[in-house]
Amino acid sequence: TGLSVLSFFCARTSRKFSLVKKKNFHSTMSFYTPNIEIKKENEETVNKIEKNEDKFESEKYEQNQSELFQKKLGRMKESSAKVRKYPPMERYFINAKHSFDSRLDYKTNQRGFCNNCWLRRDLCICSYLPSFNLKKCNLYVFLHYKEHFRSSNTGILSVLACPQAHMLVCGKSEDEKTIFQLLENNPMSTFTLFPESNAVTVQEFFDKRKSFLKQNCESTNSQGLNEGHCDPVNVIVLDATWRQAKGMKRRLPPNMPFVKLSHSSVSRYTLRAQSKIGRISTAEAIAELLKEMNESDSEIEKLLDGLTLRISAVKEQSGRSKSGLLNSEIHQIQNKYNQSHHVESHTNITNLTTFNQISALNDAALNNTNNTDVTVEMSF
Repeated sequence: TGLSVLSFFCARTSRKFSLVKKKNFHSTMSFYTPNIEIKKENEETVNKIEKNEDKFESEKYEQNQSELFQKKLGRMKESSAKVRKYPPMERYFINAKHSFDSRLDYKTNQRGFCNNCWLRRDLCICSYLPSFNLKKCNLYVFLHYKEHFRSSNTGILSVLACPQAHMLVCGKSEDEKTIFQLLENNPMSTFTLFPESNAVTVQEFFDKRKSFLKQNCESTNSQGLNEGHCDPVNVIVLDATWRQAKGMKRRLPPNMPFVKLSHSSVSRYTLRAQSKIGRISTAEAIAELLKEMNESDSEIEKLLDGLTLRISAVKEQSGRSKSGLLNSEIHQIQNKYNQSHHVESHTNITNLTTFNQISALNDAALNNTNNTDVTVEMSF
């Protein structure tokens, strides 16, 4: 009897204890459940606020950008409206000045390019271009203003390496007047290299010039008459794209004689595909012209070696070739000509720095490099 009473009492006690424990568990859960829900609600609220803030910030940023664009567009419209008031000739000069200044600021001040060869300063080739001389012509590279500071430009090579080569810019009034003066002072000793419909070959031009000199140059000796020239001729080479060159042609004197190359050659300019046989780079066109004018083959080869250097530098600059390609080309040229630096220093890039005579900026930029051979000065 005692055992049964004890077992009953224990069972009852354990049952009560389990009920109390269960009750306490439910009461505890009921105590924590609202807090968890509140925490979730708070997190959702915070996420919504953050999303709204991000959305507001993005909308505000887009609005600011839109306002800036509208202001810039308004200034552009205002400036273009002012420019349209000018005559077409002055309008062209103003657009050229604006393009030139913006390109100069971007390349030299922001990107740190060389002011002479228009390459990155760590890939500058000014000190390594082999120098060459011309005996039968004075070369004038007529550069379109949009081609200035293009690393892929090749017309600059002859100006950097040859004392008889000079740079003129289409869009600079003084340079365009220089072309008119050349033709006016030497009408039978000046021509432009361009395959115009009425263009003649080099041989035809010199034959015509020879007959003219026989009639008008009484002071010329017999040897000069046999060679067909008294003084070196003035050769103007358009340095631009084909579309730009057609526009530049209209800015030349109306009586300007045009000369075309006799032979079509395959381009070695591998930076872009040759669209048509005969469409070669400016440096290659100059080299072909010099061959037809019977200039020295060794001097022409130096120009083409400079072109090889530039192609290697541009490829390395654009990441189209492995690093070290330019150094190997430089080493080969140095061994070929037994020189460690540029043979002569030339200052033929006449007035090629800025429209507003800010040569001090360029001098400061050039002082950061060791390429002091070539000086660039320009005033538009």
